[in-house]
Amino acid sequence: MAMTTRRKKPARATAPGRIVARELEARSWTIETLASYSGLSIETVNGVVYGSKPVTDQVAQGLAQAFGSTVELWKNLELNYHEHHSDNRSLA
Repeated sequence: MAMTTRRKKPARATAPGRIVARELEARSWTIETLASYSGLSIETVNGVVYGSKPVTDQVAQGLAQAFGSTVELWKNLELNYHEHHSDNRSLA
């Protein structure tokens, strides 16, 4: 008998920009510093941090490069955040 595995959803999802902001604080970096290290524009980084711009493939690549993480991490954070909030809106 085949078992299907359901993906468990967290009670809440943190916006990727909030995680970026925490990383900036932990490293004592400014938005300008992250823009320089990531190859992204200051406007893009600022938009991600404040939630007005999504984490696109290009943004994920820049964040992964700057923070020494993976592209998949940032893409998954964005996907999970939007899935969580779209699910909650449909329940209202």
